[in-house]
Amino acid sequence: MNTIKVEFEGKTFDVDTDAFKSYTVAKWIALAGERADCAFKAFEAIFSGRDEEYADMLGNDVDKMGELLNAALIAVAASKDGETVKN
Repeated sequence: MNTIKVEFEGKTFDVDTDAFKSYTVAKWIALAGERADCAFKAFEAIFSGRDEEYADMLGNDVDKMGELLNAALIAVAASKDGETVKN
């Protein structure tokens, strides 16, 4: 598993870069509008099983989790494994 650290709203989150490259995770994201369970599976994979912890860090706000996911996607596209990316 390759990871980067993403800074979002003054907090640091670990993001699995391999998850973003996974066909399965891409499929879960694509199906999230039709099946909510797919969105949660994607969050769990991308945040290495720490999605609930991260949700708590963001006030348990589902919109903030979506923003974090978007920030993570942008960071993964612009990063090298192991580095910290600020958003």
